[in-house]
Amino acid sequence: MSSYYSGSVSQLDLSKLAMLLPDQGCIELQQDKPCHTHDWHQHDINETLIIIKGRIIFSIGDDVITCGPGEYVMLPAGTRHKSTSSEFGCIYAICFQDVRKALYQEMREQNHD
Repeated sequence: MSSYYSGSVSQLDLSKLAMLLPDQGCIELQQDKPCHTHDWHQHDINETLIIIKGRIIFSIGDDVITCGPGEYVMLPAGTRHKSTSSEFGCIYAICFQDVRKALYQEMREQNHD
């Protein structure tokens, strides 16, 4: 079973999402309507989801995690998971890689300004 990571990047300036882009590729901006469920699935690549607005509930194995604005979940390739947006819906960025290093670097730079 793959492990996952979660945390908070509440001080991340969302206008700087460009720093999370891969050398070649994109970041997906996803909007889920209220109570929308993405049923159990997995990906062949790492996936980091950063919540921008609203809340979302992730089921990862036996764990259930609720994330809100500024929080993230990093799912290594092969991690089986599902998600359901809150009754108000959810907007989040999906980065197709592990971006924790970039997130923490940005937070360190902000704290030194």
